[in-house]
Amino acid sequence: MDVSSLDANDRIERVFRNMATSSRLLTAQTVANDYASPSLGGDDLRLAELILKFLINDVEATVRATIARTLKDFEGLPRDIALKLAMDVEEVATPILAFSPALTDRDLMDILESASEAKQLAVSERKTLPEPVTDTLIRKGTGRVICRCLENPGARISDAGYQTIILEFSTDQSVHTLLVRRPDLSRETVGRLCKIVSASLKQELLQNGLVPEEIAEQITANAREQALVGQIARRISIVEKKRAAVQLEADGRLTATLMLRSLLSGDFSFFAAALSQFTGFSIKRVTSLISSDSYDGFKRLYERALLPPYLYPAFKTTLRETRRLQRLNPRADGVRDQNRLIDEIALIYNYPKGLSIEELMEKLLPH
Repeated sequence: MDVSSLDANDRIERVFRNMATSSRLLTAQTVANDYASPSLGGDDLRLAELILKFLINDVEATVRATIARTLKDFEGLPRDIALKLAMDVEEVATPILAFSPALTDRDLMDILESASEAKQLAVSERKTLPEPVTDTLIRKGTGRVICRCLENPGARISDAGYQTIILEFSTDQSVHTLLVRRPDLSRETVGRLCKIVSASLKQELLQNGLVPEEIAEQITANAREQALVGQIARRISIVEKKRAAVQLEADGRLTATLMLRSLLSGDFSFFAAALSQFTGFSIKRVTSLISSDSYDGFKRLYERALLPPYLYPAFKTTLRETRRLQRLNPRADGVRDQNRLIDEIALIYNYPKGLSIEELMEKLLPH
């Protein structure tokens, strides 16, 4: 700083030393407006800048905040002034953090390392956010901050950032909705999302053409089996159930997951008919073996039917819990019991609680 600047600073300090807060506020507003005006130049511009640098240290936050609000989106704001304001209290900092082009990506990342939620939210609202900044927001930010990033169409989010969000909010439906509606999802991110989001959100991804082919095939297969179970349930007699099992096997559609889905839905007759078809045993014999208190008979049937070993715990749990619940209360609420049973199976496979039958079955489909 040269001698003339020192002299000017001394004069500025003397002028403001005993000035009332209301007068300093008015001066701050006027000088900031003049400073942003394209008509100001030369000595007047340099003097205005010196006054601003003095006032951004004012004891009153309202004075400093006035400058921040007035110059928040001024492209000519010097970086040192922008940084000073951005690291001030929230009232002063948030307009600069949300709008100022004077701050670099590195400035924002450094500030975010120790920023309050209000400051994080301000950064998350910037018109454009590159991946390094959103990575920092995701790593340091609260749930509200991350949601604000997801809502911001100008925020670029890396695959690593998406993976962090998916892991941290694996059961949060509101976050899932925001994720699914992002415009920049990669194939890998969509694949991870399909493992955690609801059936309706999967359909949204599918309709938008974002789902990888192999996952789309799984979703389609799951929907097809769901429809089949409904059709089979409308066949009342055991003869009709057996006829359905014969036809489905001939078509290559009598799958283990279809059988499990039927059993979970309470269609024991079709499950027995399907096992009969696979093992060659009569339905009466199959029913007798399944109904035994010992599960040895069922295990032999299961192995004879060449059903996949990974699904055996799910079948056994379904049979055991269905039998237990019927003994305890034959008139129990079927929907509530089914939800409890789904949670039991989900626990075996380390899936989250609260899945619907469709979500469970999609996870259990062979991959």
